[in-house]
Amino acid sequence: PAADVRVDAAGRCVIPGFVDSHTHIVFAGDRGELRAARMSGAPYQAGGIRSTVAATRAASDADLLSTA
Repeated sequence: PAADVRVDAAGRCVIPGFVDSHTHIVFAGDRGELRAARMSGAPYQAGGIRSTVAATRAASDADLLSTA
């Protein structure tokens, strides 16, 4: 396509920036609504990390331990 640009990297590799993809073993809550909203094209409004932070803070130690 006309939008393509060819870059001579002189034999080097060009890769996207590092993305720290990680998860936390101990957490509460669910971000399913956020994923569904994003997949339907809705703007970021479902709470994201704030919703799971709030759920984690509200969960008992026993609940967190049982889901770990």
